[in-house]
Amino acid sequence: MASVVHSDDGPTPSPPPSGTNDGKSRPPGGLEGGARATADPRDSKLEMAEEGRREDKLPRLTLAEEVLLLGIQDKKGYLSFWNDDVSYALRACILMELALQRRIGILYNPQPTPLEQRMVTVLSTLPTGDPLLDEALMMIKKTEDAGERMNTRTWVDYLSGETWNFRKVPFQLKQVRERICEGLVQKGVLGTGTRNFFIFDMITHPVIDTNSKTRIISRLNALLITSTSTVVSAATALVEEGTQCALLRTVCLAGAAYKGRVMDSVFAPLLAQAYTARMLCDEILREFGAWPFGRTEGAQERVRWLVGRAREESTDGEKDRAFELVAAVLEMLSKL
Repeated sequence: MASVVHSDDGPTPSPPPSGTNDGKSRPPGGLEGGARATADPRDSKLEMAEEGRREDKLPRLTLAEEVLLLGIQDKKGYLSFWNDDVSYALRACILMELALQRRIGILYNPQPTPLEQRMVTVLSTLPTGDPLLDEALMMIKKTEDAGERMNTRTWVDYLSGETWNFRKVPFQLKQVRERICEGLVQKGVLGTGTRNFFIFDMITHPVIDTNSKTRIISRLNALLITSTSTVVSAATALVEEGTQCALLRTVCLAGAAYKGRVMDSVFAPLLAQAYTARMLCDEILREFGAWPFGRTEGAQERVRWLVGRAREESTDGEKDRAFELVAAVLEMLSKL
């Protein structure tokens, strides 16, 4: 897989027209094909209920912001120059965040298809309020309206610029790290400074809200290190704070941070436990990179408990197209 460097001045897609409903069985707001059909009032009620459920429980930081914050060196204010994997992981986080916020999902297909080959579809075009998420959502919607659908790996490749297909150049999200840092600055998590590197000055973003980063590390420690009972306590606390899809979000965070190689702040203090934590990350990716969640009977008790709780967070069981997309992204990450 080769990277193509492009200009940062790519065109921004214009918002497409609202989606249609062709009457097939799928989650409320699902879009499939181009045919229009009369709206079912029951769908509107379900959509309103789902909107209230997801908008009232969104966390302060997105998955991409949490992964980037883990990788930033607190005082120096920048990521390691030798880490190329984090860029791919950030694009994967963008897709998973859109799915967790019920904007995109997997297109319904009655035919059995490998998870990695299932197509992404738009479930709702309601803006998220995050510029990066909304830009990616509009790209997917515009492509879908043009009669073209792609799977999760293809979308992550195109959003990352990992393609030689010059017709897909406009799909690349520009300056993702810088834009995520700007969002964290606006939220009071990062500051702004400059650092001299002999021949040039670089803008840096040192961590000023260390509590935010500490809470992220504590969640990952609860997930990967402590006993199952402690994981239950940590999960309960997150739910009480009103975090949407608390367990699955932490699973997605662990998978993306692990494959993005930004877990040093979590693994470094563990010494002998670090190897066990890494093996658990691999097992979590295997079990959650399948649909429905949970692939093997021999999974650890901690992982089986996580799978059970994540299933409870689903709105429609095995028909939950948004969670199915999360599984597809995690499967892709497991193969990196």
